[in-house]
This record gives sequence, structure tokens and C-alpha cells, in this order.
Amino acid sequence: MLPLLDQYAATYPRIDLLRCALALASIENDNAEQARLHFEYFATNDFASLEKNWNWLATIVVASEVCVFLKDERRAPLLYRLLLPYAARNVT
Repeated sequence: MLPLLDQYAATYPRIDLLRCALALASIENDNAEQARLHFEYFATNDFASLEKNWNWLATIVVASEVCVFLKDERRAPLLYRLLLPYAARNVT
């Protein structure tokens, strides 16, 4: 799945969710270093660079999963604050 996601993310670099999915897939393939590189890319400016579009909420949810796997304690509170307004929702 990683090569396919990588190619798709290269073809459509503005779809933030793809980069997040790449980070998650990297973790699932025991490549934390690659996951960290992808995470740093979309965590730029404390996630302010992410487009606020129909993918935004899903992107933040996947970013949160990656953050937990990477044990990124600095960014966890930022993601928590971004997700807090959606606490009553179930994102799939």
C-alpha cells in the first residue's frame, strides 16, 4: 500500500489526508523514521498549513493517531485543541 500512497501523494500534493495516510502506513510498516518525516511535513506551523476543506477533520484525526504512535508530546495538546470542538462526533 505504501508505494501506491506515495505515488498518489506525489501526484496530488495538496491533499493533506494523503500525507497523513502515508505517515500512518509507514508506522504500520515499522518505519517510524519515515512516518516522522511525513508527520513533520503536515505539522508545519502547528497544523495551520492544513487546508480547511472537507478532508480537514479526517486529516486531523489521522494526524492524532500518528502523533500517538510517535509519542509527540509537544504536538498532542495542539491536536487535542483542534479536535475538542468535534468531541461529540465520530469520525471515520
